[in-house]
Amino acid sequence: MSLAPGGSAVSTVTVAPAIGFNGSVTLAATGLPSSVTANFGSNPTTGTSVLTLTASDSAAYGTATVTVAGTSGNLSATTTIALTVSAPPSFTLGVSPAALTVAQGSSGTSTLTVTSADGFNSAVSLTISGVPAGVTATLSPTSITPKANGSAQSALTLTDSSTSASVLGHKGRPLYPEVALAALLCCFGWKKRRRLQTLMLLSDSLIGLSLLNGCGPQSTPHSTTPTTATITVTATSGSLQQSATVLLTVN
Repeated sequence: MSLAPGGSAVSTVTVAPAIGFNGSVTLAATGLPSSVTANFGSNPTTGTSVLTLTASDSAAYGTATVTVAGTSGNLSATTTIALTVSAPPSFTLGVSPAALTVAQGSSGTSTLTVTSADGFNSAVSLTISGVPAGVTATLSPTSITPKANGSAQSALTLTDSSTSASVLGHKGRPLYPEVALAALLCCFGWKKRRRLQTLMLLSDSLIGLSLLNGCGPQSTPHSTTPTTATITVTATSGSLQQSATVLLTVN
């Protein structure tokens, strides 16, 4: 029989009369591990009795042979029970890699692994917290069930939604008005073909070219300092809970 610290287990003890015996039998248990107690439902008994073994929260893990003795007058008989005090079924949560570095607008993935311990085989739900603004976190799947003494996995994907747009500008100012004005002047000069207008067009063109020469692609302002955040993944099954963290860096 097996039990966990803070738990209990039962076994039925049966008295089998022989050669006309019809007396009552007093039962006792010996060889109990430390912090484990025994209790008989019926004692003495003339038939069966339920033996309950209870381990305290501080009971040490291990095995023991418990001897149950029945005594009636000068008669006695014994039987044994193999007892194991073991940890209750549980699980551990691991993450790999535990640190992710992603560029702006890109994503990265870590693998979450739930590993069974002591025969655990129940469903485990996964949740995420600590996700910074501008980052989307997804789990696939959100609930996993490891086989007894096996493992199961889920993928955590972190996606940064920020983008860097480029526009042509001068000192941070778009040149769309200048371009539009130049186009209008071109059309006007082409249609009228007047010398004065042609000179004005050439002048405007030279001014525009000088401005363009000092301009280049201008990026929408964004921080060049890497952003870091610690994201926590929590795994829950009943009263059992484990957590792991992922360090995210967005460059």
